[in-house]
Amino acid sequence: MRDTAPAKKASDRIEFANSLRGIAAVSVVVAHLFEGFWVGQPVVGLLTGMPTLTIDPPWFARAFTRVPISFASFGVALFFVISGFVIAFSLVRYDARAFLAGRLLRIYPTYWVGFSISVCAVLAGCALAGGVLPFTAVQAGVHYFPPLRAILYSKPIDGIIWTLEIELFFYLLCALIAPAISRGSAKVAGVPFAVFALWIPVYAFAGHPPAGFEKIAARLEFLAVYMPFLIFMFTGVALNFRQRGLIGRVGAVLWVCACVAMFLLAWATKLLGPGWKPLFVGVIEPESYLAALTLFVLAMAGQGAKAGAGALRPFAALLRWTADISYPLYVVHGLAGFVLLHLLVSRGLGPGAALGLTLVVVFLAAWLIHAFVEAPTHRIGQRLARKISVRDLQKTAPTS
Repeated sequence: MRDTAPAKKASDRIEFANSLRGIAAVSVVVAHLFEGFWVGQPVVGLLTGMPTLTIDPPWFARAFTRVPISFASFGVALFFVISGFVIAFSLVRYDARAFLAGRLLRIYPTYWVGFSISVCAVLAGCALAGGVLPFTAVQAGVHYFPPLRAILYSKPIDGIIWTLEIELFFYLLCALIAPAISRGSAKVAGVPFAVFALWIPVYAFAGHPPAGFEKIAARLEFLAVYMPFLIFMFTGVALNFRQRGLIGRVGAVLWVCACVAMFLLAWATKLLGPGWKPLFVGVIEPESYLAALTLFVLAMAGQGAKAGAGALRPFAALLRWTADISYPLYVVHGLAGFVLLHLLVSRGLGPGAALGLTLVVVFLAAWLIHAFVEAPTHRIGQRLARKISVRDLQKTAPTS
């Protein structure tokens, strides 16, 4: 008999995954504001256009550099697994058109506001610190409509758009196979293998272009870089199938391991490492991706556990709140946080006080964006998705 997971209420299915969003968001904030700003001033200068500071990293930055995983890679990887897991539930409720409409209304308005804050922060920082604006108006305009930036091979500005572009490509891929995901078809397990098979010639061409094809290869660079991450995100889809009782433990393990193996094979080419001309800021560390996946699996295995729940309730409430604002926090914390830290430190404020004040500002901004932009547009997107689903169902219903 096939070993299947017990059926669960829809609200129970994703509560643990939603809570993990808070951990993912905090991990990225830690990577950038607790560590990256203090030890990576050359990169901060490239992103903000502000003069590079000569500073001794404070004790907390040195402490985080000694941790054996990259908090940035860990947070991004956790977001990717969560997306793969949760998006499959969305495709059970909505058809492909409704799903895409709802997701775009969830993604774009919040990103537009967050990116606008980032642009304004850089403009203010350059004016106050005597910097040189590191991007043009055209480059900023292209940024407002991911993944257009990647397709047009435009300069990355905010350091985080590459992950959003991968998310959007993943949504499109899932929409193309929406019926199979919705009904739990075994054919879905073959999709990451198909992506990997397609990635091989794309990588060969983009990474080692024939003479005279260098410009075309450069235009395809984003595909060569992004496709392995799409494969990794299917670990979340595999775990969704397990959660829904569609596959047993062995099937889920084999599917997840296959996706991880293909992702690591791609990483072994150094396409995702420092040897490749990056489309984004940062280096992918496979250990951090494996750690994030492990945390998700452990949380999934322990969902519904009652032991220690009372003692952890205050922490859980804080984690849920952080999860609620995780997307706007992710969008707004980077450039705005760098600029504010630079201005405060350059004016003599101590590292601890500068960091504390910056955290208050970015978390407040994230909450305001969530409350007045993300939540309302998400509700609008859900209503629109339901209307589209009903209309599509009526069109396909048999007539008497």
